[in-house]
Amino acid sequence: MRRLQQTITSSSFPLKRRSLCPPTVHFAHRTTTAGLYEMHQRPEPHFSPHRSSPPPYLRYSSSSAAPLKSRLPSDFLSILQSNHPNLKISLNKYELDSHGRGESHHPVSPPDAVLYPSSVEEIQDILRLCCREVYREGDGDVPTVEIVSVIPYGAGTSLEGHLSFLLPQDDSIINNNDIVEIPSSLFESSNSGDSQLLKNEKKRVRIKRKGGISIDMSNFQSIGELTPGDGFIKVGAGVTRNSLNDALRHTGMQFMIDPGADATLGGMTACGASGTAAVKYQTMRENVLGLTAVLPPQTIASASNDAGSGLKKPRAVTCGSNALKNSAGYNLPGLFVGSEGTLGVITDVTVKIYPVPSHVIAGSCTFDDLHTAAEAVTTIRLLGIPVSRIELLLLRSVLSP
Repeated sequence: MRRLQQTITSSSFPLKRRSLCPPTVHFAHRTTTAGLYEMHQRPEPHFSPHRSSPPPYLRYSSSSAAPLKSRLPSDFLSILQSNHPNLKISLNKYELDSHGRGESHHPVSPPDAVLYPSSVEEIQDILRLCCREVYREGDGDVPTVEIVSVIPYGAGTSLEGHLSFLLPQDDSIINNNDIVEIPSSLFESSNSGDSQLLKNEKKRVRIKRKGGISIDMSNFQSIGELTPGDGFIKVGAGVTRNSLNDALRHTGMQFMIDPGADATLGGMTACGASGTAAVKYQTMRENVLGLTAVLPPQTIASASNDAGSGLKKPRAVTCGSNALKNSAGYNLPGLFVGSEGTLGVITDVTVKIYPVPSHVIAGSCTFDDLHTAAEAVTTIRLLGIPVSRIELLLLRSVLSP
């Protein structure tokens, strides 16, 4: 029978004592399915947004980074650059490839551009332009609704494959010549009319899918101040788990969700990360008290107003409470946790933090079969032993290089 090894870490399991110097606790580093974000360091965007001709978003660092054929609307990036001169945009082939894959087996499927916003307002304008009504040559009196796919990106360590832009080679969702009817109330250009009349009106359009973009959240690096006695802290979506714990080192507190990889808090929230410490500290769903997210646009933007002046931008909503116990209203933060970017772009998160334990006691046990090991775990939980981590390892995993 294949021998199994089970590693148990407990604060009261007297097998082996390992002293730690508070407020630092070192956990074993391992790769798990936990979150959106990759372990290798991301290169800086390769251009300065203040350069003139040729457009900065068409500059490449080397010949090996030659541009691919873009599926984006021809004026998409130029409009963004005009409205936000400081917005960093990259078409570098390496960055495109790194943003089109995680740690899964899925093949690389890169976006058409990587955007590095640094404010909620920039994200709102990006999302607004991703669903736009335009009149292209040959359309006649029937406009085209161009849809650009969006995937928020943190560090790229997910194993679920949701970072891949699996878009068809054809740029349309339906055939180019097909015309559909959708409610007129969905268009910006129709928002000034009678709302009751608009509910009954239809507009004839063509719908085309025009590539995809990756919104890199690495510029959202804010870490709020920790008030003595508080068990929570507000951080930007681009802050990594290790960076947060380094900032908390002098406080005696620590963020305990450990997915293995140095994931960002925004990605851990979007993926519902957990880790080996979940047996005591639970998962991200129970540790997120509140968050801010930019929702998809409610209306289809009009090409006649690309600047977006005087029109409603996609909403940025803040939900949740700093109260550690809250039963009032809907659990909206829990709705966003695990949504994997489908409900909105998370910009900041309020998470629980815990006191750093003064010491950790670790023990390992071997079992002859899987059933006996599982019974031991159940017995430990039923006896109320305060275990922080329980991990089951096959002998093959232990002996592997």
